[in-house]
Amino acid sequence: MKRLIPPLVLIVAALACWNASRDNRYDPKNPDKAHITGYAMEYDSTVVSGAIIYLLQDDMVLKTDTSDALGSFEMTNIDPGIYKIQAKTRFFNRIEIYPESLWANTDQIYFITFHTYHFEDDSNGAVSPYGFESEEGAWRVTDNFSNPSAHSVPHVYRGEYKDTAGFSLTLGEKNLKNFFVKISVLVNDSSSAGWKAGVVFRYENPGNYYLLQVSQDTVSFLKVLSDSVFLWNKNPFHFPTGMWNTISLRCQEGSILCYINNICQFMLVDNSIVNGQVGFWLSNENLDSLTSADFDDITFYPDFLDTL
Repeated sequence: MKRLIPPLVLIVAALACWNASRDNRYDPKNPDKAHITGYAMEYDSTVVSGAIIYLLQDDMVLKTDTSDALGSFEMTNIDPGIYKIQAKTRFFNRIEIYPESLWANTDQIYFITFHTYHFEDDSNGAVSPYGFESEEGAWRVTDNFSNPSAHSVPHVYRGEYKDTAGFSLTLGEKNLKNFFVKISVLVNDSSSAGWKAGVVFRYENPGNYYLLQVSQDTVSFLKVLSDSVFLWNKNPFHFPTGMWNTISLRCQEGSILCYINNICQFMLVDNSIVNGQVGFWLSNENLDSLTSADFDDITFYPDFLDTL
């Protein structure tokens, strides 16, 4: 003979199971919620106010907040689940963090760091866009729609030089010691034979800096120290015009590594110059010949403790 379970026992058991589910910290319907706070900053830890932070799930924006004068933001009462966090601010590429697991009773802190200048928020024609200061020659923000998979379109930072008595130079605002930088570079087809383009770094003043320089058929590493120019190394290298390439530099104390299109060109040890600015360089060895180049998507990863 089968024993029947009293209905009251079934009801109590069901309620117990239901309550157990709600106590599960992974259950989206758990009454205990997640909470996040954070700070928005530039790559050197400069506070970013006005950055917009988004909390998304299945590509739907569920919550937003805007960083305050101290760079801080906060979101409360978040259902347990897996989310995407996006952040955007002027002058830098959008940041995306995914997937992020936010469970019941979670208190999570995020440090949102913007690394990449893209020039999209700078006005066309701007000579010194956000983060940079034109020093010599002709520089301006302009459009280049070529190969959008290689750089953010349309804005680029274009430099032009037409002389033999000097060079064109623009400098980033920040002094850096230990850092990694990656830059998208296109030397325009309008450039005449004899063109030279490159990246200066640890730029202290016009008489003290390092220079990684490319031309039609060579890549060179130069050091300018106390107004004297030293050619440290030089390799055969074809740097094509009309095409986007990347130049990267990694500086760690006295160790310097130089890359083009992610291929190492030079590995050097030198600590003659320990810190300074990063900038872009143009010149031409032929009289009245034009050098024109576009720079875009300037990405910095410095050690913020070494940012002066």
